[in-house]
Parts: sequence; C-alpha cells; structure tokens
Amino acid sequence: MGGMALVPIRLDDASVAAAMARVREALGESAFLVGGAVRDLLLGRTPRDLDFALPGQVVETATALATRERWKMIVLDEQPAEVRLVWRKKRITVDLVQLQGSLEEDLARRDCTVNAMAFRLVQDAEGLAGELHDPLGGRADLAAGRLRMTSEEALSADPVRVLRIFRLAAQLGFAVEPATSQAIARHAAVIRQAAAERVHTELLLLLESTPCYEALRGCAESGVLCEVLPELEPLRGVEQDGYHHLSGFEHSLETVRALESLLSGREGLIRDDLLREAKEILARPFLAGCTDVALAKLAALLHDIGKAPTRTRDERGVHFYRHNVVGAEMAEAAAERLRFSREATRQLALLVREHLRPGYLADSEPSERAVNRFFRRLGEEVVVALLVGLADRMAARGPAASEEWLQRQTESVNWLLAEYLRRLRCPPVKPLLSGHEIMRRYRLQPGPLVGKAVEILRRGQQEGAVSTRAEAEVWLDERMARLLGEERGG
Repeated sequence: MGGMALVPIRLDDASVAAAMARVREALGESAFLVGGAVRDLLLGRTPRDLDFALPGQVVETATALATRERWKMIVLDEQPAEVRLVWRKKRITVDLVQLQGSLEEDLARRDCTVNAMAFRLVQDAEGLAGELHDPLGGRADLAAGRLRMTSEEALSADPVRVLRIFRLAAQLGFAVEPATSQAIARHAAVIRQAAAERVHTELLLLLESTPCYEALRGCAESGVLCEVLPELEPLRGVEQDGYHHLSGFEHSLETVRALESLLSGREGLIRDDLLREAKEILARPFLAGCTDVALAKLAALLHDIGKAPTRTRDERGVHFYRHNVVGAEMAEAAAERLRFSREATRQLALLVREHLRPGYLADSEPSERAVNRFFRRLGEEVVVALLVGLADRMAARGPAASEEWLQRQTESVNWLLAEYLRRLRCPPVKPLLSGHEIMRRYRLQPGPLVGKAVEILRRGQQEGAVSTRAEAEVWLDERMARLLGEERGG
C-alpha cells in the first residue's frame, strides 16, 4: 500500500524552506523528514517543528550543522541518539533522531498512519520536493479525514498515545476510525503510566482546539477521559432535577459544547463587541503552550465534580449543598496530580468554586457592592467565569430552565462583561476627595452613602467631567441632594 511519489513542497514561510534546505544539504539523501511535518505539508500547512530520521552519526552530524548555522544544540537522548537544533531567530526546531532498523520499521512503530509517512527531500527543477514513503496508507487516511492506528501494539507502546489520538482528532478535525477507538478503549488504563506533564499537555491541547467537543466525547466514550480525570466518573450516576435534564456527567460535556457555541458567536447571546474583546482576553497564555480557552473549557468540564459527594435528597427534592466548595478542592487536587503550576491550579480551583456566582447575580438585582465583590473575587478570571457560568446555564434544559430564565442570565452576563471591560479600559483613579473629606463636607456618618459618593466622584473623573478639587466639590454638591433623598427614601 502506498509506494513512492514525488510531491512538490510549497512553503509560504521562507525561513522554514531555508531550514529544510540547509538540513537536506547537511544530511544528504540518507535522511528522511518524518511524522507530523510530513502530514502538515500534505495538508498544505507550514510546520515549524521538523523531525528527521537518519541511520547514524546523529550527534556528529548535528554538531557540524549547529556550528555552521549557529543554531543551538541540545542532546535529548543518547541511545537511540536524539538531538534538537533550535533556530531561535526564526523559532524553528529541528530534531535529528537515529533510525531503529529500516525506515518502514520505524514508521510502523508510530501512533497512527497519518504520522507514519516520510519524505526524502530532493531538489528538482522547480525547487524542493519530497519523495513520499507511505507504507501504511497514511495519505489515503489524510484525504478521508480519518485517524487510524498503525497497530494495536504501537498504540499501547507509549501510554500517552491513547490520549494523543483524540488531541490530534480535535486539532485536525478528523474522526477516529472505529477499530482504533475500540483498541483505545481496551488500553485506556495505560494512560496512568504516562508522565503527568505529558498527560496535561495533551489534555490542554485537546481542549484548546476549537471545536473540540466531538473529540472530547470520543475520549469520554473510550474511557480515557475518566482515567485522566477520575473525578468525572462518579457523575455518570448523578441524576438531577429542576434546572437540569441530563446526568452530571452528560451535563459537564454539554457545558463544554455550550461554551464552544458561545465563543463561536453562533448563539448570538453575547454582544458582538463584547465577545470580540472577551476572546482577546482569552488569548492570554495559560499552560503548556495553551491559552485561557483551554482553562475555560477545563473549568466547564469540571465545574460540577463536587456534586457526586454532596448529593442529598429530602422531601423537597435533590440538593448539592456546597458542591462548588467541595468541587474546588477536588479540582485543586486534580491539577496538582497533573502537575499544573501553582498559578494554573489556583485559577482552576477559583473558577470551579465561583461558577455559581454569575447565576446568583442574575437572579437578583445586585448592588454595586455585590458587583465589586464579584470582580474582586475573580480578579483576572472574570471573563472566563462569566462565559463558563452562562455556558452552564445554556447546558441546562430542565423544567425550571425557562426561556425567560436563560434570557435573564444572558442579559446579566452581558451587563457584567460590559462593566468589567469598561473598568479595564478606565483603570481606577484616586478620588479628588477622600471618604473622610466627604463626610466632613456633608456631615455624614460612616456608611454606604459615603461609598456611593466616592464612586460617583471617581466615575466623573474617569469620564473627564471632573479634573480639579474645586470641580469635584461642585460635582458632588449637585448630586448629594439626590443621594440623600434616596438614602432617606430607601
């Protein structure tokens, strides 16, 4: 199956083309470009991580190439030899790995067929080309949008592969072949043997991909997801009532799907301008090369893990008292087990603990104090918390979850998001009159009225209506009669 064909290599990025040409010149015809770089080139994408397999003298060849090109060299392994060269200026990495046996044997040990192809680089009349070696039919699988294992033995040889297949499915938008899904289910438990850092990288890369729901669903059905996050497994038996129509497990997956739909703008629930700014904030770095998009989806997936241990029933129905607090403790433990950084662990636990807060604000008419407290509690995670909170409600379709209820939640999230973004654009300014000065001027006692006066003055300064102490006094003089009237009337 496969055979060899000459495939033109067309790259928009001149630096990647230059790197490939320089490596080809140094290694000659005995080296092969292998793995994901070949897959990406056949898909018309430009890889920045280039893996080359060669028969021998890896360290010597790499040393000579690094010296000539002034690339940084890192020896990753000695047996079999593996060396990484880094072209820092262009952010390109080149890994040179020693072939173990023949090229065909090397390719057969890889995870799936679309990663089991190789190019022998050649220079033809029109530029760089690749002599394609495809012994397992990877190109046909690539055209079909299919992920197929090279063999069951190869799949289980590296324990992280049972998760990586679903990460690739999410990134490429491919379907996992049924026989491969069945094999993964048989070997799901091997993921426990993988290093935690490798596991969390694959999990976050899966979640970072958009959309990821179908791949995440496949990962859940295979059993791999609950091997990685065993906190989810007890939710399969947690039936809910009231606002929910799904079990705790299904609701958690549905919340991820709702969040993806929300971020896509298809639902039209978040104002376009607010969604655009929110997505810019979600582009912040999180962990493992991923952004806060992965954090948001992970929080959506884990937001209800505290429901299984807190479920009770009485004559009034089913209750999950303090499930957010218990869930935050469980999320923190999961993050520590997966070797998240301290900050990433804190962010995840915070979002799980506070996931009910946006709903509480929507179900009341929150005071400015309550809004300020919410913003202080969440800090830089306000945007993620609001989106996860709304996705949680979108995923609920029980008898109590009316359209009016969802509309109220949506309006509240839009208002809170707009207010938070307004404050980001207009950072707090020091009031021209302090609280003590306001109390003396208007003969007030300490209390909420003083805080309202300070906030009115601060807003006037932010909007440019007040810039001097004298203007501040006039500004407040004009408004204090109304504030005092509201205080007496309230």
